[in-house]
Amino acid sequence: MRAMTAAEFLAYWLTQTEDEPSALSMFEENVGEHEAQYRSECALYGDAGPGQGLRLTEMKRELASVKARIEKLTR
Repeated sequence: MRAMTAAEFLAYWLTQTEDEPSALSMFEENVGEHEAQYRSECALYGDAGPGQGLRLTEMKRELASVKARIEKLTR
């Protein structure tokens, strides 16, 4: 599998259609949903599922990396 070009990367993450939001928007929403679930479980039960906090941290780190790359490529 080859690496994406800058144009392909930007198109993948930022292209939206009338029927579907961009991959970036969907990823942001997914991270938000995971965070809400994590916080809810912590509030209700005092803890969340095994590895849930680690996965949320990894998702946030990946989202930040994608946003940083987009920023760098669109300057």
